[in-house]
Amino acid sequence: ICLKWVDRRGMVGHFTGEVNSMIQPHGKGILVYENGLVLDCNWCNGTPSAGSTPSAGINDDTAATSQKEHAAVVSEEKSNQF
Repeated sequence: ICLKWVDRRGMVGHFTGEVNSMIQPHGKGILVYENGLVLDCNWCNGTPSAGSTPSAGINDDTAATSQKEHAAVVSEEKSNQF
C-alpha cells in the first residue's frame, strides 16, 4: 500500500509497505519524505523502530526498486486527482 504519512514531527512523506487494520505503517516499509530523506525500517502501529534515522539516499537495490515503485504509485495518484 502507498499512503501519505505525517510523522510525529510534522514532516510529510509517502509511505510504501505493510499496514495494520487502522491503515498505519506496521511491519516493513519505506517512508520517502517530501524533502528527499528516506526512512527504510520496521514499523509498529505508525511508529518507526527504535533507532531508525532517515537517510539522504538509498543504499541497496531492493530499496531502490521499492522507491521506483513508490514513485510510480505517487505519480499515478497525482494524475488521478485531476
